[in-house]
Amino acid sequence: MKICEQFGHAPTNSGLRKRRMEALLSAWRPQPAWLPTDALSFVPAPPDEAKFSPDEWKLWTQLLRDSEPILPHSARDGAEVRARLSGLRIDDLVQQRTLSVIGKRVAGRWLGANSGLGGYDWSVLVHAPSTADDNARIEALLRRRFGEVSPTPDGFLASGPFGPYLDTLPVLLGSAAGDSTTLIREWRLARALHTDEPFLRQLSSEARRVLATALSAELLDAAGELDVRTDTTLLLFGEGRGDEVLGYYARAPLPASRLCDLLTAEGWLEHLHHGIGCDYFEDVAAAYALIADAFPLGETLKRLPPGRAFFAAIDRISLLRPELIATFVWHPAFHAEGAFALLQLPQQRQLPQAQIVDLTDEWVEVQRLGRELLILGDRVEDWPSIVALGIHDESEAIARRNLGVRAALLQRAAREDDERRELPSVERDELQRRDGRVAGRRPAEHDRHLECSGARDAEVVADLIRPNAADPIAAVEPRRVGRR
Repeated sequence: MKICEQFGHAPTNSGLRKRRMEALLSAWRPQPAWLPTDALSFVPAPPDEAKFSPDEWKLWTQLLRDSEPILPHSARDGAEVRARLSGLRIDDLVQQRTLSVIGKRVAGRWLGANSGLGGYDWSVLVHAPSTADDNARIEALLRRRFGEVSPTPDGFLASGPFGPYLDTLPVLLGSAAGDSTTLIREWRLARALHTDEPFLRQLSSEARRVLATALSAELLDAAGELDVRTDTTLLLFGEGRGDEVLGYYARAPLPASRLCDLLTAEGWLEHLHHGIGCDYFEDVAAAYALIADAFPLGETLKRLPPGRAFFAAIDRISLLRPELIATFVWHPAFHAEGAFALLQLPQQRQLPQAQIVDLTDEWVEVQRLGRELLILGDRVEDWPSIVALGIHDESEAIARRNLGVRAALLQRAAREDDERRELPSVERDELQRRDGRVAGRRPAEHDRHLECSGARDAEVVADLIRPNAADPIAAVEPRRVGRR
């Protein structure tokens, strides 16, 4: 695959580089899985075995209008509702060391005694009438759309939807108007039915703006609890290792900067087990990244601390809105976020039927254009992050050329035979010279770029950050499909 410039000229200024980069990044935008590739328009029709009769459809739409989306247990609001339905109290579960609550976030040991809470996924609480015949009819209807239906004092709690079945979308979109409370409720219901992506993509522009504002406010309100230390504390509690505060946090050997913090948090979380089930604030961040305009999205990302919610938003941008990366690396206010998103871009794109599109050529050019926009733009306000990116690129290339693997965060890299390798002194000296730690690589300039604070050092930084011409792919850590 090759995307060519129309007139064959290389871009010579920031505007042309940004336009070229957006054209290349469009190759990463996938075909929506919910939209048939041979369809001229969207037709919301479920499979034959899931279709409802007219009477059943009338009952189904009424149930949707009266139902209540229930958040997963990772949010305090969801945990409180599930505890009430199970006849439990949050305070008692916390005292029994079954739950850990930090602000609006919750982690649970679901094998704890008397927990009985469940709630790994989103659910729908369907309020049912008290008559036995109607309850039996409603339960039978729900079991055709959900894998798990449980009776509760308020009706039925349904989770694990089959599908997604898109015939429900017109009902949700028809109600998605008005204030932010209504839109939040409809989005949560769509998320519980696993139809959130098509729902968000088909909202009107005004509804998208209102919903994006509400989601951004929810993220920023909980920003103090979305950092990597809170993530780690909750994950460790879920593993049964206590709720102690993270005491040791290995910082990446990079200049202190926003990008350094992001790379450090990413490397730290990659060495932890992921929690079971859905994380509510990750879902909020991913939904916001899908519908927000570029500049409000960038401003919100700047105010979020490094953590799983921030990374969920970046993953959604990289997978579904990759053109935004060009805007972030072009605008001086979002250089750190743009550089981090650039590092997350995979070299492949998944196709149906387990096929893959190899985008290595486009990926190499995107990486080069992104770094040119970062360095050669009209204004640079975050030189420490630019320098951190250059050092990160160089360290990745050196580790791959000399060790054949990516250097680990907390341990030395292992060879393929799982044996530790101690570099001979000659080889170690050569590695140090390449890394600029001895006189072999202009030590004065190596010291200078760590302290650069203005455009006068742009040439030094550009030399450091420029991909290796002899090994362009090795200059940046390659990202594959399904990285997380």
